[in-house]
Amino acid sequence: MTANCPHPPAAPTRLDIKLGKVPTGSRLVRFHSPHYPALGFNPNLDSTGAARRMDIKEDGSRFNPFPDKAGINVSTLYAGTTEHAAALESVFHDVPHVPNPQFPTSKLSHFVLSRFVTKRPLHILELVNSQLRQVAAPGRTESLTEAELIHSDPLQYPITRRWAQYLFKSLPDLQGFAWRPRLGGEGTSYIFFEDRIAATTSFEAEGSPIPIATGAGFDLIHKIASACYIELVNTTR
Repeated sequence: MTANCPHPPAAPTRLDIKLGKVPTGSRLVRFHSPHYPALGFNPNLDSTGAARRMDIKEDGSRFNPFPDKAGINVSTLYAGTTEHAAALESVFHDVPHVPNPQFPTSKLSHFVLSRFVTKRPLHILELVNSQLRQVAAPGRTESLTEAELIHSDPLQYPITRRWAQYLFKSLPDLQGFAWRPRLGGEGTSYIFFEDRIAATTSFEAEGSPIPIATGAGFDLIHKIASACYIELVNTTR
């Protein structure tokens, strides 16, 4: 049973939280749409160029989209410290937490793999209970918890996105979040906010994006899936 997420305060407040850092020289990996370059942020727009809606579950992921104070969606970039962590929060993001789930290989063409390194320290909030202890949840004495943010059902995405917006506005130095992947404990997952990061001065790509539907990219994603008891189906290989 997953946890329901409480609603955040209606307005941003000053939070007494010490942000962590992603050190200079950290090597990260991401799985992303082939329509974006290796360091391209997702503008959170639909195919017509209209802003995706924070309140519509299907319009994004756990922490995006959400608008900034000007009403424009903050562009985001998901990544991980390992291929495993990055894949579980992108390629296999919607895989249910059930025994031996299946994943169609036709969806692998929607992703490529990119590697990059950080060129300067980045300020992040670790979404773990020790840090979230400082984040009050309205209407109760207990603080916001990791389970409520990370392990809540996708039906809760409109609320978890509102928490992302609340934390973004309440922490002016915040450049991203870090958390343990929902489907596995290996590595750390990140989301970075383009409004607070200049990609050209913060990241450096290592090589070109690698397709994961074929070749070495497929072998890697198959290895990750097998380690997580996810069955790739309808493959033609």
